[in-house]
Amino acid sequence: MQKCLKMMFAFWISVMFVTPVDAAKTCSTSEQAEINSQVSNMRGAYQEMEEPLDPNDYVSPNAEDNEPADVGEVNPNDEEILTTLSYFDISITNMTDKFYLVVTNDYDDEKQTFYYSDAKDGIITFPWYNLDAVTTFTIEVYTSNNTGCPNELQRTITVRTPRYNEFYESVACEENPKFNLCQKFVTFDYIESGEFQTRLDAYLKVDDDNADTPKEKDKNTLEEIKDFVANNKYYFIGGGIAILVIAGVVIAVIVRKQRSSEL
Repeated sequence: MQKCLKMMFAFWISVMFVTPVDAAKTCSTSEQAEINSQVSNMRGAYQEMEEPLDPNDYVSPNAEDNEPADVGEVNPNDEEILTTLSYFDISITNMTDKFYLVVTNDYDDEKQTFYYSDAKDGIITFPWYNLDAVTTFTIEVYTSNNTGCPNELQRTITVRTPRYNEFYESVACEENPKFNLCQKFVTFDYIESGEFQTRLDAYLKVDDDNADTPKEKDKNTLEEIKDFVANNKYYFIGGGIAILVIAGVVIAVIVRKQRSSEL
């Protein structure tokens, strides 16, 4: 009897402490095919945007640490005063209710989650203001609860944004806007001003050499023609005399024929 009671007690304990485990949910073949088709159409991109600054936040480029300029002394039309703020809009297109996104970046490791309810016309958009460094965004696309297989990673999208170029507004770049180190946004590492000047000088030298090359070619061609004529002047003189003689003979023949026909 005691043995039987012990067995019943052990069975009751095992039942009490067993945690039920749901079978993993899976999508049907047709649903997975639809998911694959939709997720393949999703794209990530960025776009430069600008927003006006509050007058209290106007910045003088020459101020230390970009401290706000003295509003009482600011003329909004002064080109030396920054009255707008540049930033990037990061967007993910073709979002549907079958997915949600988990977005991280290598700048500050911030983690953001976006759902279909956050989308406008199927586009998820969020701003990025930290333009002082090249940043890579990793966008993981997971299936939502609107599928038969939620929370499964379906795709990873990467978006890489450039950084603001500290030389962009310099006089050197204003005078040489086509120089590759003078673009507004760049992906190269920071360089010292000395290296920038060295590379700019090299760029200007090559540009000057290319500008002079056609003139030198024209000059060399003209010199070659002059030398050829000088070295072969007797042939040109002889040829000229021969042409004159032939022309004279032809004229004489024509005149004689005309006189004969008149008689």
